[in-house]
Amino acid sequence: MISIKRRYFDFRQGSITLAPIMQFSNFLMLAYLTINEFIPFELFVPMFIITILVSFTLVGAKFRKHQFATDINMGYEKSTEAGITVYHMMKALQDPNYAKDAAFLARMDYMKRIGEGKV
Repeated sequence: MISIKRRYFDFRQGSITLAPIMQFSNFLMLAYLTINEFIPFELFVPMFIITILVSFTLVGAKFRKHQFATDINMGYEKSTEAGITVYHMMKALQDPNYAKDAAFLARMDYMKRIGEGKV
């Protein structure tokens, strides 16, 4: 016999999986019911699909431009070996003409701190 705990766990997993679908269908129904007097269903469906696709694309682009770069930087800062390697490469390839370049020296210092695990 299957325990109540097991059924409860299955219920929780299923509800988490299906909740976004239920929420989206509820949103679709409410959106149509609010404007069904002004726009016929045949016109609402393509407008809704285009609106959803555009909004998903814009949100995805925003995420890719901002949050994705943040996630990569956070992962990079945890890679001490890569920081040490980049620091030594920058030190070896440092051009004497740019020895006083503040941005280059700041980047070298940043890489050194990553390598030492102090970031």
